[in-house]
Amino acid sequence: MQQKVQVLVVPHTHWDREWYLSFEKFRPYLIEALDRVLEMLEKYPNYQFTLDGQVIPLLDYLEIKPENEARVRQAVQSGRLHIGPWYTQPDEFLVSGEALVRNLLLGTQIAKKFGGVMLQGYVPDAFGHIAQLPQILRGFGIDTAFVMRGAEHAAQRAGAADFLWSAPDGSTVQCHVLETGYCNAEHLDKDPYALTRPLAWLRKEGLLDPSGPALVQFLQRLIERSKMGIALLLNGCDHRAPQPDIVPVLEALNELLSGFEFRIASLNDYAEILRENASKLALIQGELRQSKFHPILSGVLSTRMYIKQANFEVQNKLERYAEPLAALALLRGKDFRPLLKKAWMVLLQNHAHDSICGTGVDEVHEEMMHRFRQASALADAVTERGLKCVAESFEQGNSNESSIIVFNPTLWPSRAEVEVLISDDTAGFLLQDSEQKLVPFVEKGVEEVPVNILEGVGYVRKKRICFQDRLPPLGLKSYRLVKAHSRFYEPSVKAVGNVIENDFYIVRVNPDGTFDFYDKENEKSYEGVNVLEDTADAGDEYNFSPLLGDIPITSIGLRGKVVSRMATPWKAEVTVSLRMKLPMRLTSDRKHRSKKGVSLPIRWVISLQEDVKRIDVHMDLENKAYDHRLRVAFPTGLDEAQVFVDETFGVFQQLLQPLDEPWVVEKPSSTFPQKMFVVLEKSGVGFALINRGLPECEVTKNGTIFLTLLRSVGWLSRGDLLTRRGQAGPSLPTPNAQCPGLHHFDYAIYTFKGKWQSSKLLELAHSFCIPPIGIEYPGLPLLSAFFLQCDSPQIVLSVVKPAEEGEYIVVRLYNPTGEVCEASVKTLWEIAEVWEVRLGETEVARVKPMAPNEFKTTFRGWEIKTFKISFKEKR
Repeated sequence: MQQKVQVLVVPHTHWDREWYLSFEKFRPYLIEALDRVLEMLEKYPNYQFTLDGQVIPLLDYLEIKPENEARVRQAVQSGRLHIGPWYTQPDEFLVSGEALVRNLLLGTQIAKKFGGVMLQGYVPDAFGHIAQLPQILRGFGIDTAFVMRGAEHAAQRAGAADFLWSAPDGSTVQCHVLETGYCNAEHLDKDPYALTRPLAWLRKEGLLDPSGPALVQFLQRLIERSKMGIALLLNGCDHRAPQPDIVPVLEALNELLSGFEFRIASLNDYAEILRENASKLALIQGELRQSKFHPILSGVLSTRMYIKQANFEVQNKLERYAEPLAALALLRGKDFRPLLKKAWMVLLQNHAHDSICGTGVDEVHEEMMHRFRQASALADAVTERGLKCVAESFEQGNSNESSIIVFNPTLWPSRAEVEVLISDDTAGFLLQDSEQKLVPFVEKGVEEVPVNILEGVGYVRKKRICFQDRLPPLGLKSYRLVKAHSRFYEPSVKAVGNVIENDFYIVRVNPDGTFDFYDKENEKSYEGVNVLEDTADAGDEYNFSPLLGDIPITSIGLRGKVVSRMATPWKAEVTVSLRMKLPMRLTSDRKHRSKKGVSLPIRWVISLQEDVKRIDVHMDLENKAYDHRLRVAFPTGLDEAQVFVDETFGVFQQLLQPLDEPWVVEKPSSTFPQKMFVVLEKSGVGFALINRGLPECEVTKNGTIFLTLLRSVGWLSRGDLLTRRGQAGPSLPTPNAQCPGLHHFDYAIYTFKGKWQSSKLLELAHSFCIPPIGIEYPGLPLLSAFFLQCDSPQIVLSVVKPAEEGEYIVVRLYNPTGEVCEASVKTLWEIAEVWEVRLGETEVARVKPMAPNEFKTTFRGWEIKTFKISFKEKR
């Protein structure tokens, strides 16, 4: 007897929490959908339901219907309601690696409390997939990924929809590409000839024979693409309640189609069969970000740029300040983990792909900004209390002596500027450090700061000061304010006319905001960098779309006001103020830019610091134009250079994508995502562009780097783009996506000889993006101490945080290069024990310290390593 072909039918919903409606407008539909899920689970003993690989829909449901929690727990514990592993379905490129780890950590914790977690890497609608996702998944015991957008070219290379997917470090998962989408069985009919979606689309495209049963032909296509000879049908779609008659429909199909065995299943079932057939699978490595039938929607990298900048700021506050200081506070008996968890829960709600991508109606993103403010306030509160807790642990001196304590969050010794609020009675004072060195500071204004809230509302005047000094790695340095005569300070920076200079660079600024600079160390000149380029954008929130024949407008030749000055004893700067005239909007037919123009006020501050090899640029802009894309360009002269990009848990080479390839649903985009920097290297010369929260870049063959500042569009989705076929969502107006009003941007340039790995790029980029912070605290002893130090300058600190359980602290490091690296990690205190742990913080192996406060480890290329540490002495 011929064996029947298995057809696994997975009932599910894809629940975008907010998108073309706000969260609360979607929530009533969620209630109705999950009510039906529970009813069907109780009606049909063999029915199962997959809740989109995330737990937040369940939490949103139970917030309204807490009386159903017992029913939910029973369904999860019985293995028929599949929840997790994600807290919310994230975009992978626009959030940090730590945010992805925290998303899985929180999602798995919550799912386990309900009785079970679906350990499948289900990311059906993310707009492409990062190279390190397999390593992240394996860190939580997940060995299978289910993906869609961006993965179809990989499936073609593999010759099947199933393959082994490897991260750069070699971590591997089984991978299934949902080539026909996660709605491929949105509704199944008892009649196999019925044209339900996507069968109707396939027939329209001429991919099905009209004379035969559409369902059978579709199944045959799936089976041909399967390495196991089975078909996976996902019964559901966006915001769909379960199909109420799916059980009798499958019974009927089993009667009609004798060669197939239809059964209700889960992703676990498919993963188990895939695991058994792993030896048949081809190996594919790296990022999955090429579209074919499902667009990757590349314009989302720059949609609503203010959202990306806010996320960058809040992530840094949590990962780089609040968590490490909370870890130090935990060693002293103060537990801030509940506040940190709340902050992460709020922030991760903004990381859902339709949210962080900026592809919703305006109301959605107004609510997101409120969440950013909530998470930011919680992070600030933990940071301040953690720093005070650490300060209290030191032997206190005279409480009448004014002193400050500064925290450097990077793993490198850092020379950087620090801003601190101090008492407003410090005229004639200087800062004195532990070496008796006097450090000058400048005042930046007076602020009213709330104090003594527990004793009633009160405010005190504080003075904001700024100074520059060299700080220990991931550590503290304290200063005492001492009465002193102003001492003569011989600066090594200069500002004369339109030229500023330090020991590393001479920068000549032009009236149009461009500048030329000379790298003294490398004896190399660069000319005409920092050019603004503006083009029309007839696209939508998902994709940039140019106008045919549109000629870019640039800032070259504009005449602005140039002023140079010594901003501080350690910093020289040049300010350029000008106006750039742009067309106001597109014409009504959307084929031209309007003749009516608007003038955009623009102000740059270009600065050099003493002993810092980096050119810093701050830009203020008031956007008054619509339907346009504004970028800043850096012609490096390094044509046909190698391009390297800072990405999630690694720096990877970026291959420039051919733009003349045939395309089906989306034109290949020349832009690509990056985190802190993009680097060009050629013939032993390197040029790095560093940024704060501006994730979209382009590099041309002639060596010009473009950094996107704004993309102003007025529609959620349109069907008339030159760069995408069809709609990506409903055609709804989104006036706030035009991004009107004031905007602020920060970026920097660093040039070097040789390879980026042996330069100081990592140190200078992190110092720029994650500056030190400080607070005033009376009576501190003078000290300079590191808490964590690594002897390998190429190893990057991802996070120091309190462990999820116990009195341990967790340290996560990664190797951003492809070279094997040995590293020694030193701590301030004597170590009691060290465990290497997975990303989910389960123990792997005990690590033997090589000295009382030091342990050694080896990193594979691009490997992430996590350690759980306890200490004998905590002072």
